[in-house]
Amino acid sequence: MRRRLPTLLPPREYTILALLVFLAVALTTSSTRTSMDGPRLAVLAIVAKAARPVAALEQWVELGRENAELRRINAQLVLENAVLAEAKAENERLRALLAFTSQAPLSFVPARVVGTSTQGFVNCVILDVGSSRGLRKNMPVVCAEGLVGKLYTVGRDQSLAQLLTDRNARVSARVQRSRVTGIVRSVHANLFLLEQVPKRADVRVGDVVVTSGLTPMFPPGLRIGTVSAVSEETPGLFMTIALQPAADFSRLEELLVVRALAEANRALQP
Repeated sequence: MRRRLPTLLPPREYTILALLVFLAVALTTSSTRTSMDGPRLAVLAIVAKAARPVAALEQWVELGRENAELRRINAQLVLENAVLAEAKAENERLRALLAFTSQAPLSFVPARVVGTSTQGFVNCVILDVGSSRGLRKNMPVVCAEGLVGKLYTVGRDQSLAQLLTDRNARVSARVQRSRVTGIVRSVHANLFLLEQVPKRADVRVGDVVVTSGLTPMFPPGLRIGTVSAVSEETPGLFMTIALQPAADFSRLEELLVVRALAEANRALQP
């Protein structure tokens, strides 16, 4: 759509300016007498003064074009920076996964989170891999920081992974330092509890809690969280042990499904 230029002068002034220009041209070309030099110069000065707003208008229009171009370039640079920042973050996550897979004696299938689901009130994420890649129900799902959950439903090309943050999820766990065992469950995404640990058991703040390997579903040694608080003041036989989850469940994007679990269990057993 064509933009209308703003009007710096009213129509009447434009008419006067046109007349002055015409008069100046007429005086310049119609007479060569010296007596006409004074009026001729006066008219030319008036024309030059009257023409200044026109020059200012042209300058204003040019500045407007330059500003529009600068805004377009700035928007493009902001978009390019956002794309580069996203690519850098993805590269760092993939490097962390690569480092994890090179250290763990497990077989993995890489998966990308493509959605979330609460199917049957189960807290899940949707993965872009399924049975066509050899996956089966109950296979563990991990990220570079540790255990995330397990496969809940497996389709041909997609799967649902039940997260540890689901209220029905339970994992047999072990304190890595003292080998004390218990059961981990989620309170919310930032707080897990290690339960069924007798009072006076050797558990300290800062201890790392990993999968115990006492059930066939999860191989031993997968990090679950870190002990953030220990209390024996509650009634009953057991301690209250709070964990800071190892995985950040608000930032799940690239995950790994653990395959060939039987072989992995044998490799990890002392």
